Amino acid sequence: MKPEVLTFDFKGYRVTGDYFPSTPDVFYMSNGDPGYPGEPEEFEVTKVEKDGVNIPLEVFFPTNEDECEELYFALMDVASAVYAKMQDEYWAEAAKDKKDMENL
Repeated sequence: MKPEVLTFDFKGYRVTGDYFPSTPDVFYMSNGDPGYPGEPEEFEVTKVEKDGVNIPLEVFFPTNEDECEELYFALMDVASAVYAKMQDEYWAEAAKDKKDMENL
């Protein structure tokens, strides 16, 4: 699956990265074969800027647990909104495809 590129602000920094939404477990294939486990959601930070200046990732990453938690929750807020939008687009397209099939 192609990642969604997300950018959000965190404590004066502009954080950009690739967001991969989670995928569900597939218990059985359509032919009855065993399925496969889903994947958890993932976010990979690719760029951090402050006042338009690139910050090396190893310098940016918070070192204390509280800041790591704050970054995680800021990211999840943004990612959840994007994931909801992606789901809405998927279901809208599925409904359109169903309607097109019924009109054949």
